[in-house]
Amino acid sequence: MDVVPVSSTTVQALSNLTTAVSSFAQSQSRSSGMSISDIGSLLGMVFGTAALTFSAMNYLRDRPKVKVFIQWDMDAIGDGPIDKKKKWGIVNVANVGRRPIFVSHVAIRLPPKEAKKYFLVADTIYGKKLCEGDPPATFLVDQERMKEYAKHWKNLRVQISDSAGKVYFGDRTKKKPSWGVDAG
Repeated sequence: MDVVPVSSTTVQALSNLTTAVSSFAQSQSRSSGMSISDIGSLLGMVFGTAALTFSAMNYLRDRPKVKVFIQWDMDAIGDGPIDKKKKWGIVNVANVGRRPIFVSHVAIRLPPKEAKKYFLVADTIYGKKLCEGDPPATFLVDQERMKEYAKHWKNLRVQISDSAGKVYFGDRTKKKPSWGVDAG
């Protein structure tokens, strides 16, 4: 069973609620003759409602959530197999949810008017598992092929697909990359 982290404010609120219910139950038992079983029933109702609320919050939070970002015009430095004369795009995929996901592939979605619909990021076809708290997965995109879509740079989006068939999209690029041109 997973332990749900509870803030000190929530604990204090439950403590105050318990104290208020106990005080109310004691005052009612003196004036109207509430029995111990009535007090137990009232406390059970309060704690049952609190448990249902925590369970609903945990259920809503207990799912995969994926953030997808792309950053263009990156230069490569250092010792590595990357061509240092080219500009690169970097796709970051982060699981910020609680459930693990398996990224099956990453693609750049082209505008709907184009004959091709997607550019597959080649080094992603083997997939990658991302668990809660794992560092983001990073994938490189060669910008050379993007020049033919220079007028549509605002409409390009990164999308990832997971092994369950769910598709996640990154935001559209707001800053014009070096290969982009303004449509005019």
